Amino acid sequence: MKALFPLFVLLVATACRPPLATAAAVAAEVMTPAPALLSAVVMHADDARREALATADPKPLDLYFGGRSLLSLRLQVAGLATRGLRRVERLLSRRLVHQGGAPGQPEAVLEVRAQVQAGGGWATVLRQWRVQLGRQGGAWLVTDDQDLPPVAWWR
Repeated sequence: MKALFPLFVLLVATACRPPLATAAAVAAEVMTPAPALLSAVVMHADDARREALATADPKPLDLYFGGRSLLSLRLQVAGLATRGLRRVERLLSRRLVHQGGAPGQPEAVLEVRAQVQAGGGWATVLRQWRVQLGRQGGAWLVTDDQDLPPVAWWR
């Protein structure tokens, strides 16, 4: 009986909540991912992008990209594959420097420090990658992305 008491309290508290407040809370959850989820999607998408460009295989993109972003990246990967090229990048560090956006269109900016294979050696690069997420099929996917020019970087 004691085990059912917390369930009873939760049921009463939920029943006392106004329907509009409940609907607003559900809508907010659906329209904006939690910061930890947004961060995880961006990090996984960055890994998938790096893998697809290094192997000239678009399959890793399908789990984390959708819409215009997926189409654009598939074209880039196909262009590399056609010319027999790869874009190999070794990750040195990365961090989210911005999270924001509008409801239903969250965005983040990821700062990436990496080494890129250039000719016979490696060049170190620092870039910021802006991504916008959208819900597709019940999941948050990167639907728009771009490398920011240095004048538009977040600090």
